[in-house]
Amino acid sequence: MWLDTVINVKKSCCMRIGPRNDYTVSNIITCDGHKLRWSNEIRYLGTFIVQSRQFKCSLDYAKKIVLSFA
Repeated sequence: MWLDTVINVKKSCCMRIGPRNDYTVSNIITCDGHKLRWSNEIRYLGTFIVQSRQFKCSLDYAKKIVLSFA
């Protein structure tokens, strides 16, 4: 099945989660030849997902915002 979608490489990135999360990997290249960047942390809907051996979220940013309103 072919999905006719476009990947915005400026807003997209890759991250590994699992036992080999810190291994060096090859670049992922889109069909039109752009490289997707690798990241250690991804923000998704206000939550930061962190590269680690298991799925993990960072709440540090959310804590700073709550403390700034106090």
